[in-house]
Amino acid sequence: MKVSEAWLREWVNPAVDTETLCDQLTNLGLEVDGIEPTFEHLRGVVVGQIREVESISNSSEKSISRCLVDDGSGLHTVVCGAPNVQAELKTAFARPGISLTDNKTVEATTLYGVSSQGMLCSEADLGLSTDHSGILEFDNRAQVGEEIVDVLGLTDITIDIDLTPNRGDCLSVRGIAREVGVINHLSSTEPANVTIPPQTTREIPIQLAEREACPRYLGRVISNVRTDAETPRWMVQRLVGCGLRAIEPVVDVTNYVMLELGQPLHAFDLRNVTDGIVVRKSHKGEQLKMLDGSELKLDEDTLLITDGPTPLAVAGVMGGELSGIRTDTTDVFLECAYFSPDYIIGTARKYAMQTDASMRYERGVDPELQLRAIERTTELLSEVVGGEPGPITVAEADEFLPERKSTSLTRSSLDRLVGEAINDGEVEEILTLLDLSPTRCDDGWDVVVPSHRFDISIEEDLVEEICRVHGYNSIGATYPFAELRFDALGSRISQSQAVRDCIAERGYYEVVNYSFIDSAINNRFVPILDAPVLENPLATQYASMRKSLLPGLIESAKYNLSRQQENIRLYEFGKCFTRDQGRTTQIDHLGGIAIGNQSPESWSHSKTTLDFFDIKGDLEHLFEHSVKNVQYQRVDCVYLHPGHAAAILVDDEPIGKFGKLHPEFSMEFELPVDTFVFEIEVELLNGQTTPIISHVAPFPYVRRDLALLVDKETPVQSLIETIQREVGDLLKDLHVFDLYEGNNIEMGKKSLAIGLTLQDEQRTLTDQIVNEVVLKIVERLKSEFDALQR
Repeated sequence: MKVSEAWLREWVNPAVDTETLCDQLTNLGLEVDGIEPTFEHLRGVVVGQIREVESISNSSEKSISRCLVDDGSGLHTVVCGAPNVQAELKTAFARPGISLTDNKTVEATTLYGVSSQGMLCSEADLGLSTDHSGILEFDNRAQVGEEIVDVLGLTDITIDIDLTPNRGDCLSVRGIAREVGVINHLSSTEPANVTIPPQTTREIPIQLAEREACPRYLGRVISNVRTDAETPRWMVQRLVGCGLRAIEPVVDVTNYVMLELGQPLHAFDLRNVTDGIVVRKSHKGEQLKMLDGSELKLDEDTLLITDGPTPLAVAGVMGGELSGIRTDTTDVFLECAYFSPDYIIGTARKYAMQTDASMRYERGVDPELQLRAIERTTELLSEVVGGEPGPITVAEADEFLPERKSTSLTRSSLDRLVGEAINDGEVEEILTLLDLSPTRCDDGWDVVVPSHRFDISIEEDLVEEICRVHGYNSIGATYPFAELRFDALGSRISQSQAVRDCIAERGYYEVVNYSFIDSAINNRFVPILDAPVLENPLATQYASMRKSLLPGLIESAKYNLSRQQENIRLYEFGKCFTRDQGRTTQIDHLGGIAIGNQSPESWSHSKTTLDFFDIKGDLEHLFEHSVKNVQYQRVDCVYLHPGHAAAILVDDEPIGKFGKLHPEFSMEFELPVDTFVFEIEVELLNGQTTPIISHVAPFPYVRRDLALLVDKETPVQSLIETIQREVGDLLKDLHVFDLYEGNNIEMGKKSLAIGLTLQDEQRTLTDQIVNEVVLKIVERLKSEFDALQR
């Protein structure tokens, strides 16, 4: 919202300079983006005196003259066709290179065979009015070479305010003046609220076919307006100060009232309103040519103003070509309406027609302002273009008009939310200045919200109003107080961060991928579950929510491989999504992919490619301190290589899978044959536990190694579980440190070397006790697995 400072100060004029005024507006929440002199673009246009005039063309239509103009720095030849050109006349002279408007720059040129070095300007050329009947005329007090900005007193400042969407009430001089008056404890001086009596009986019938969308519509016929009228200079200067340009007197008046009061209006050429005004929704395929020349193909939900069946305008946005005021328009239908914001929001964006009217209607217009606005417009039209107003025709649907809202503010809530106490007298004064009509109640105030403040509805809104008027800078700084109680078991570690740290310790780098993936790829990896499907995906390859992290990790690995990275270890911690019985579930997953060598190339060890057990070791490191009773089982998985795939179980419940990527997938995604992946559901890890200090037994531990010969198909996990059950608490550590198949081993058999660490926390273990434990283990393994000790 751009506003003229001079116009604003006619409403309310605090004893502060421009900079302070802008600071006040910003502190009120009406952020000032910038200020600039309104007519700075006219700097360089000076008072010039015509020394000589010579006619170079004298047709019956127009006289063209060659003028010799003195601008104080020398004489310049200028070709001019104004009828009031005469010797010794002082007028406005623009040198070449000066931009008079956004699309008009003065250039040196040749006209009628004469070199013209500038331009003699009318008020319309300078954007000071719509009068283009002749060039400006100055009296003898104007000095040759003096800037016309100084001669005419064009010293206005345009203040550019960046309003938040909830403050539609400030899209007017009246609204901003209210705010300035509140902060400076001044009342604003508004134009008198007049009633213009009708001079004719001419009316246009109005029908509200969409009563909820348009619960109030006012119309008035104004007959016999002058076609030769010009918009007065004072009005044009205020329009320019607010960022608008003068167009035509009737249109300029409606724009002026919109800027003044915040109520958009529109004037129709009455010749195109013959069947009566109807406010309705458009029909599918209906078309409307707009004032800007664009052709709209309307959908079924667009609110229209029509002349019977003929569309005239898109309600609350822009008029159609038929509604426009022309140079020969003598009869005008003036309309002013309240449109519900819900029916206007999005219309301007849909048709790419953002206008000053749509900006106001989308944010909300005061529903009690329409009568005053149409009377004020009639008053100004009578001054500018004359005419004979008819009676005001009103069509209303009271049941759909917004009602005045009431709310309350408690003293306790105000103190709690502000952080300090603002005395009752100041609170009541602020609420009164904001037209909230406060009345005292038991624990605070009841207020009635004015019709222009549709952004106030709850107690917190009132606290915000008091704070911004009281001044946020006036509220003292206080330090927050919180009582922290430490957990007796020690600090709890974030499960997600602990998981990330653990896997990163194994050399994996974190990646973050989109949660949206291609539906076909999604179903390739997890075919048995449904995925949520996006209604408006970013692209076709992002049509569904991922059920697995692996597709994204594979794409990240391909990206790195294509950039000559041979050793890749990547992981992702993120949510995966499924649909079941109409409900969407999301679960945290941890996924990883590994390609390349076990360790970086070095002289100290050979170059060895990753294998299945390297990935298993990474996962065992992850589970080591957080999860107990982890088991591994062979599994058939669509994306894992048969024989190189395992399921991870915790307390017999599956939580994930890992292994070598299936050759078909490796080939399809252009990955190396030895590509290993894993994915687990983090929420099933039972949480990250905090290590607790325990007693360190003073008794020594004993190491025993077992060499066992078992069937090749016997799962090692089963052997380990049997040993753990048999030994119980004496077993402190168990690990398999050798596996052998080949020469000197019976066909179909394998040799395992298992290291056992035994310790009793109450006594020293003797050889006899250890031997008995080992013997029990061997016998149990022989019984269950036909295992032989080597």
